[in-house]
Amino acid sequence: MTLKIATVQLSADDFGLATIKEYLRIACAENVDVICFPEGYLNGYTRDEAQARSVAIDPASQDFAKVLAELEMFAICAVIGVIEVENGTLFNTAIVINNGKLIGRYRKTHPQEGIFEAGTEYPIFEIKGYKFGINICYDANFADASQKL
Repeated sequence: MTLKIATVQLSADDFGLATIKEYLRIACAENVDVICFPEGYLNGYTRDEAQARSVAIDPASQDFAKVLAELEMFAICAVIGVIEVENGTLFNTAIVINNGKLIGRYRKTHPQEGIFEAGTEYPIFEIKGYKFGINICYDANFADASQKL
């Protein structure tokens, strides 16, 4: 069994749900199993705290439930960067959605932006019998981030 993985890297101005859906359509047509989007891709990457707070999304919110509803038509696993908020705390997070269902998240453990709290967990995800973990950008500079996976 094989696993087909795709990545998306576009201009920082091309973020958002409409663009994500466009690339999910393409990936599904190409029989991709997992597609990965950059950090902050759903709501826009920023290092400005006020801006981050204005766009941050809580995965337990109705707004996020609407995002999931928009993605449930796609039979694919998507790793999507988001600015997440939980109880007022900001995180640079990668959410993992499979067939429109949130299956988990990874919070950047070595944020250098100065506005995000560090994550503490290294979850493992499984698709089609393949296991994978996530590191976000700057995390790759630290051996512990990979070793803990």
